[in-house]
Amino acid sequence: MLGTHLESVRRIMALRLLALVLSMAASSAYAQTVELNMGGQTVQATARSSTEGLGYSVMYRPKGFEPRSYRILLVCMDGGKDAMAYCPTPAHQAVCPGSTIICR
Repeated sequence: MLGTHLESVRRIMALRLLALVLSMAASSAYAQTVELNMGGQTVQATARSSTEGLGYSVMYRPKGFEPRSYRILLVCMDGGKDAMAYCPTPAHQAVCPGSTIICR
């Protein structure tokens, strides 16, 4: 249980750095496809600006889950908490502040 929590914390920290880099490198872009190293495996992810506020959401298909399941990680740069959710489709709304993910 502790190992899973630590892994989640590491992912959030890595995504925070990714969000900062993406916001500086592609502030006018709607979405960027990136490769993330998750537990020794490389996964394709899509990062985009949050719907509201300063932050980024990162979406990918986690290994070992239902094929139509997407993991959404929201990284808010305003000092709020980060959020994570599983959505049945890639359509979602990410809101900072408040760290809210709404699956559509």
